[in-house]
Amino acid sequence: MSKHLEISAVVYRGLSANGQPVTLIASIGGNKKTNAVVELTLIPSFILEEWPELSRGVKPTQQGSVYVKAMRGHLKTVCPSGCGYVEADKGCYVQHNPRNAGQVARIIRNATQTMLDGLYLSELRHVLKTARLLAIPKVRAMVAGDASLLPVDVWEAIEREICKVYAVNEWLGYTHDASALHLQQTHVFSSDSTAQSKAAMANGWNVFEVIAPVGQAIPAGAALCPASKEFARLRKVSIGCGGCPMACNGASAKTWRVIPRHSPGDASRKAAAARRNQVLLDSKGRTKGLYV
Repeated sequence: MSKHLEISAVVYRGLSANGQPVTLIASIGGNKKTNAVVELTLIPSFILEEWPELSRGVKPTQQGSVYVKAMRGHLKTVCPSGCGYVEADKGCYVQHNPRNAGQVARIIRNATQTMLDGLYLSELRHVLKTARLLAIPKVRAMVAGDASLLPVDVWEAIEREICKVYAVNEWLGYTHDASALHLQQTHVFSSDSTAQSKAAMANGWNVFEVIAPVGQAIPAGAALCPASKEFARLRKVSIGCGGCPMACNGASAKTWRVIPRHSPGDASRKAAAARRNQVLLDSKGRTKGLYV
């Protein structure tokens, strides 16, 4: 994100939907896959409070490990129980991955240091106005954490403000809580199985399912994520989330997209599959993606 102004502002500080102290940060940033986006990040409040001490003497490039360590035992504060990684000590692409967590560390490092509880919509408006001046095209909810852990009235106030500037089809929104129906406008349900996907779609959700990294066919009725590396290798075009015309939100007709899991260690599994000449197939045996 060196090409863009990096700002982070506290938008909400208070109790989560399950009564835990949390802080929501809005920022301008992004990564290679999303390109430049407005970011929402939900963290336990103590991490923001203690960050200067937690990160003391640690280079910014290594602070992802600081965040991952601080989050141990606290995932339930910002992530719903429906996420299979909440009880695990590994697997989440950000909460357990120091490299990806470096993005969260950057957001925390740049955040305004308010210690007062409240909803700061003026700070959100400043971030959104700046983002539009910079021609930032999309909103990502969330870099870490899940909007379902915010009180419904707090989220709805935040969503209304963002939707004044960014239409629903300009969101990249994911939740692991299929019961959070108030998120259906701006989010998809992040699924870990075909059974979960079908149940969620029957309840009105668009779905983004993470399938096995190798060896599993794309379920009938689902499509491979156009921003996935597997799609890019086959089609010889790299789209990325920022340029994807099928953004993950509730704006379109019911959609079901899948992506092979990309947690730590999966890259080597895919490389091994490629050496065995395996490819990603759909339910009819047609090649839809290449592992490497």
